[in-house]
Amino acid sequence: MKRLDYILSLLFLLIGFSASAKTISIRTLSDFQKSLNKPGVTINIKKPIDLQGQSIRIPENTKLKVNSLVYNGIIIGSNTNVSIGTKGRFSNVTLEGTYSIPYISYKSFGEYKNDTDLLRAMLNLTFQNEKDAILSLCPDYTYKISGSNFSDYTPLYFFRNCSHKSIEGNGAIIEDQKSIHEYGGANNGGIFTFYNCCNISIKGLKYTNPDNEWERFMYSLNPGIENRLGYIGGTFILCYGDCDKFEIDVDAYNARYVFAKRVLSNIKEDNGLTNSTINIKAEQCGYPIMIVNGDNLVLNTYSILDHRANYLMAISNSIIDVKAKDMYVAPIQCLIGDAMVNDVYKTSHDLKITYLDLGTTITSPQRSYCVGFPNYESSANRSSNVQGVWNNIDIVIDIPDEFSKIGGFYITTDGPNNIARYHDLYENLSIKCITANKLEHGSRFILSKGLTSRHNIIEIQSESSD
Repeated sequence: MKRLDYILSLLFLLIGFSASAKTISIRTLSDFQKSLNKPGVTINIKKPIDLQGQSIRIPENTKLKVNSLVYNGIIIGSNTNVSIGTKGRFSNVTLEGTYSIPYISYKSFGEYKNDTDLLRAMLNLTFQNEKDAILSLCPDYTYKISGSNFSDYTPLYFFRNCSHKSIEGNGAIIEDQKSIHEYGGANNGGIFTFYNCCNISIKGLKYTNPDNEWERFMYSLNPGIENRLGYIGGTFILCYGDCDKFEIDVDAYNARYVFAKRVLSNIKEDNGLTNSTINIKAEQCGYPIMIVNGDNLVLNTYSILDHRANYLMAISNSIIDVKAKDMYVAPIQCLIGDAMVNDVYKTSHDLKITYLDLGTTITSPQRSYCVGFPNYESSANRSSNVQGVWNNIDIVIDIPDEFSKIGGFYITTDGPNNIARYHDLYENLSIKCITANKLEHGSRFILSKGLTSRHNIIEIQSESSD
């Protein structure tokens, strides 16, 4: 019996020793460096550690507990399980590699040289993460971010093949410090750019560009209203490739695109944006929503002062709601097709569209309409004869403002230069326009020449709101 008690005591002692040996307490940089030679342990940082500009690569199967300040250096994870205590902080630390941490709070980050680096550290820990992860930003804080060369191909924050990641904005503001002059008219670079990502949520976040020199800048290039809003500025959220289950609810001021799903020129076909809900509140933005190729979408736009509230191509099985005021010169607020896109993306079908016109204070030199299907069939813009098809589309347009200068609905089968070369197909369209009075343009609907019975528009009606 005594021998059994001795064996059990020895066994418990060995188990306790083994467990304690797996946790290494770190109080100095030297301790930290030595711990890297012992994979499979738990590194517990208990005292402030100055990395002195060095790169620390965490071994595989190593856990990192941050219970004090870590600053001035680089940490490279190897799918590193990270836990951050109430006293744990990263300050001027670049986080590279991969991690495993379910929740990242702004409270876990101290001082950085600038907000651009601070936000990058938080985003890297979130998106270079094997777990489902949530990043919570500082409530109502303004992150002033900048990047000298970010563009379509060198975005400021780029995420590839990520899934199940969320950003809780908590009213925080992303203030883009790049001037309108730097963006010019050719750079569509995204602040957040996603490639082949799914289950992404961004809510409660705001974008603003405080540079109001766009008017002066565009006048210096091409004076005239038609050459300004919509052709300059940056993009807040940009998607490429196959993107599924996005939940976006953001505000924006002075962006070119708030949310954009684009097609890379070197990819002939992708699955587009699918099974997603996009809610945008925008002011002085060129295109609050721009999507090429989307299916099973819910799109909600509230827009004041834009070039085009929605620019949509090859959209199917979707619900689209637009409330918009003060459109600049673009002829259509909600565009449901564009022949300039490559031949793969020529069909939109099974859509429910509601549009509420909030009026206009802008005198436009061109006629403008709430919803339409222009196809830009001019030789300069359309290089093939692939027919565009739009079918099974239900449209309700409400124009309560009797002084509105915007028309209801527009269809064309020829181009802006009346070059009727290709006739697109319209099938099973239901169009209703509710208006208080006769519109200034003299017609609730404008149907261009070339539209015949073969287009099978099953219902066109208007009614007074009285």
